[in-house]
Amino acid sequence: MSDGYAQDDEARRSAGPRWSEQGGVGPPERLGLTWLEIPFVPGAEVWVDILAVGQPTPTDPAPFTFVALDTRTPYTLDFAGTNGGEDVNCLLRWVNPTGEKGPWSETATATIGA
Repeated sequence: MSDGYAQDDEARRSAGPRWSEQGGVGPPERLGLTWLEIPFVPGAEVWVDILAVGQPTPTDPAPFTFVALDTRTPYTLDFAGTNGGEDVNCLLRWVNPTGEKGPWSETATATIGA
């Protein structure tokens, strides 16, 4: 992605998503997602993939579903109660001011509360 700023692809990948503790706020099927914000990059696409526990984390973004273009961290994801106990994987992809999409982040994985 050529956005004219001093951020390289590796920096964008390492600024990837992390699941945050909700501190008992909200239902157990609510997960918070945080990431390092990158200066001059207006937002990040949030993509998720839900799998049964024990299934391998996808190495290809193809099975992931687009959830949102978010401009601020944290981002809260609410899942159906029927997803309790399943693993959710998340990828981010930064979007620059001209709409160009950057590289995929590292995958963050968490278990949805039951």
